Amino acid sequence: MKIIVAHKYYYEKAGAERYVFDSIKLLENSGHEVIPFAMHHPKNKQTPWSKYFVSYSDFLHSSFFEKFRIPFRMIYSWEAKKKFRALVKETKPDIVHIHNIYHHISPSILDVCREYGIPVVQTIHDYKMICPNYMLFSNGNIDESCKGGAYWHDVLNRSVKHSYVKSALAALEMHIHHALLKIYEKNVQIFIMPSHFVLEKFFEFGVPKEKMIYLPYPMDVNFDSRTIRRSANGNEIHIRDSSPRHPPTGGGGSARNDSERPTILAFGRLSEEKGFDVLIRAMRDVDAHVDIIGDGPLRKKLEALVRSEGVSEKVTLHGFLPRQRIFEYMKHSACVVVPSLWYEVLPYAILESYAHGTAVIASNIGGMKELVGHVNPEYLFAPGESADCARSIAAALMHPDAAADAGEKGRLYVRKECDPNIHIQKLLDIYARRMRKPLPLDKDRERA
Repeated sequence: MKIIVAHKYYYEKAGAERYVFDSIKLLENSGHEVIPFAMHHPKNKQTPWSKYFVSYSDFLHSSFFEKFRIPFRMIYSWEAKKKFRALVKETKPDIVHIHNIYHHISPSILDVCREYGIPVVQTIHDYKMICPNYMLFSNGNIDESCKGGAYWHDVLNRSVKHSYVKSALAALEMHIHHALLKIYEKNVQIFIMPSHFVLEKFFEFGVPKEKMIYLPYPMDVNFDSRTIRRSANGNEIHIRDSSPRHPPTGGGGSARNDSERPTILAFGRLSEEKGFDVLIRAMRDVDAHVDIIGDGPLRKKLEALVRSEGVSEKVTLHGFLPRQRIFEYMKHSACVVVPSLWYEVLPYAILESYAHGTAVIASNIGGMKELVGHVNPEYLFAPGESADCARSIAAALMHPDAAADAGEKGRLYVRKECDPNIHIQKLLDIYARRMRKPLPLDKDRERA
């Protein structure tokens, strides 16, 4: 089978890209040919198909000329349509799997799929399909005021990058794509939803349930940080390493406190919606040390917050570290804290923590709620509430055996729900159910 996978980035930028590359690997390992379609970018992985990629555009740091072109490219990219048609004609794909194509690619490529009778499926990674504000989060709070097609609320709220202009452009894009053309609705056969929460939220916004299917991200379960013992009935039980939990050295950041405090971990992009300020304030009431790994636009503000809250001995901001280094810290942490303020779809931070058998404390919101709620509801706290966050962390620290059990329960949950072998079987079944005999490719057809 030949599959074109379309996503705006072809390097591992965030969680959406993580899934794109994981799914490509699973497909290729199953004997299928995957052809990528994306935007040119200096960080892209090498591929012979890059000659068909659309031109690079930096929406945040664009030239005057680019600023003029961006609105047209966002709404309908003729360049993407032309290059995608050329790619389709050369590769003759059986199916097209799109991810985040908005802004940099645009849904113009879906018209090509319809012309050639190629079925399309889409994996949802955020809320751009139902709202101009792709996180349903603005000005520090959940914002669903766009529901029912009221996209103008996002303009009034400056929901996109705190800008009236960017919010208005995103609202116009939504109105044309969904209210007028319905280009996604008409051309995408099925939307793949990584969490039950996002499926229900899309249904709440008017997407029919028959157009959606639940399929969580795949995740390998890691046994390196465990020992194995057997219960009385002979079943294997994987337990956390009982060695003292001191984080590895050489991680960067400010000097950490060398007391006997237990250590906890948090990692991710240091941006407003991730809620790391909530965790830092919670540390006033927690007798532990937290290692925060990641970088982003709020790093300076968070460093200042650590000082102003008087928790410098309890908090270390390490900056960016490779994933393997994060896992080393995770191995020696009592728990991982995910304090996000937005509707996370299915955060890899939780999946990876559970895959390593580590308990997770998280905000009681979005896809985090269903992941942690299945394991231990006591480890959920009210979003944005530092005192409640401290309560949940204290519950895990006061009862380390229960936290270890939660980590093991989480590992078993991920093994059941996110097994890569099951994921690829279900994904291929989704493809097979949507495929039909393709229309003949007319080599002479060069319509725009």
